Amino acid sequence: MNSLTAYALGQLLNTHLKNCAIEGIYQYPNLVTISLSGGWYSFLHIFHSGFEPELVPSNSLIANMKYSIPIFKQAANHKIIGVKTLGTDRIILITIRSSGNWIGNKDYILRFDLIPSNSPVTLFNGETGGVVSTVSSLRSMAPTSPYDTPPTRPLSLLSLPNEKPSGLFRDQEEPHEDHEKHKNLAAKLFNSINGLDPLLARTIVADSDGNPDSIWSLVHKIGERLKKNEFQWHVYQLSESNNIKTAIYPLSLPVGSEITRTESYSEAMKLHTELSIFPLFIHELKQRASKTKRKELKHLNNLCGNLSKDLEKAERYEEFSLYGNLLSTHYDRLKKGMGEITLPSFSGKEKITIQLDKALEPHQNIQLYFKKAKKGKKGLKKIANRFKSAEKRLAQVSNSLEKLLGLTNPDELLKLIPLQRNSSYYRSEKSAEGFRKFILDKHHTVYIGRNARENDLLTHKFASRQDLWFHAKGVPGSHVILKGANSSTPPDILETTASIAAYYSKSRHSKIVPVTYTEKKYVSKPRKSPPGTAAIQRETVLFVNPYIPSSD
Repeated sequence: MNSLTAYALGQLLNTHLKNCAIEGIYQYPNLVTISLSGGWYSFLHIFHSGFEPELVPSNSLIANMKYSIPIFKQAANHKIIGVKTLGTDRIILITIRSSGNWIGNKDYILRFDLIPSNSPVTLFNGETGGVVSTVSSLRSMAPTSPYDTPPTRPLSLLSLPNEKPSGLFRDQEEPHEDHEKHKNLAAKLFNSINGLDPLLARTIVADSDGNPDSIWSLVHKIGERLKKNEFQWHVYQLSESNNIKTAIYPLSLPVGSEITRTESYSEAMKLHTELSIFPLFIHELKQRASKTKRKELKHLNNLCGNLSKDLEKAERYEEFSLYGNLLSTHYDRLKKGMGEITLPSFSGKEKITIQLDKALEPHQNIQLYFKKAKKGKKGLKKIANRFKSAEKRLAQVSNSLEKLLGLTNPDELLKLIPLQRNSSYYRSEKSAEGFRKFILDKHHTVYIGRNARENDLLTHKFASRQDLWFHAKGVPGSHVILKGANSSTPPDILETTASIAAYYSKSRHSKIVPVTYTEKKYVSKPRKSPPGTAAIQRETVLFVNPYIPSSD
């Protein structure tokens, strides 16, 4: 979802969802569905099957809930008290509150990241700001705070200056039709102005033919229209590298080809979903559902190819026997190092050229041909039967795969995808509440496993690839995860985390303890290893005093 739509949608949802109740949250492959009651919409669907996640309010289910897994159970039966966006950063926050039970009110914050590299949905504790659970996909980064935002850009569509900034188009003052120049200019535009998405930036540059004044005029028009907050929903076709992409925007764009406009977001999103979101979702389901069959098909094609070669060799057993006899008859003409030899046939009517292995002695070349003849004669029937069976299975799998790829109903595809809660895909229930933890500051939280089972969950399920993993070197101890770390994390945060790892180890009473740390992506679990086992590919070692912060 582009920044402009996310910005406008957040304001719309604040009106339409306030005081709604969340009945439950469910995860499907590449989709999260939030069931609602008491408002404009019955469901919020978060698709994360494509390059960018999409948030689709709807009154219809995408698929039967029996194919989903309930997640974020802490949020069930909570009332929505407010929705807001973090500027034009494609982040929507929904604050929810429980009420009327004996423990009093408890707030949570549901965060939707409509940014390609981020986890699409995360649940935070409203009081502490700590992560409770997150829906994650491969290579996605989970936010560590409800208010984490991407790096700030110099400009924003909500506050553009009237005059073109002097440094924005430096080295690009003359229009240029070269594709790479336009591509670089669009990238600079996107990286300089908050609120522009890559597709819109490329369309602006293309429509202005790379002219800086024309580009700035188009961008300024979009910014002025956005600031009015007078949203009217449009579905556009925007071109990208000879491809046409469909996108929804909350205002009239001075670029692109408009398909339709409507006062209703629901109508515009319905059309956008039909044209773009749903087909991509179905495609991803087909890829997931057909993964095993495609793998088997590849294996069968290779098998049939190899068996065909083996059958061809086996059918030549009489020819190999003849070669062996001819070489035996003319043994005196053979020498080591010969690559081939031409001999008269036994009838004397023709010449036969026989290939030889230069590395073998004459008698070894003769034995090799007799061995091939014997093996071919013995295995001919067996190989023929295997080849016939493999071809039959190949036809069956090909037909089955063709039928599967022809399916368009989500339920029919989802029933072919196993619901495995602990699989690499269903890692949604990453509850942080069960681990011991220390909040070091508003950006950094330390999580500690209490036993081997928790160590496994913490390291191999809960931690994201970019988190830092700590462990006392060479001794048994807890796995420790530092969330919120990046290249600018202060050294004292790393040392404090290392001291915690040293404290929760067998070296707790030592004065100085070496502690290993590395990014989680370099930590793996060896196959068939017991709980709590981890192997690391690279490490940095800190020498620290074991201690824990005064409170957690």
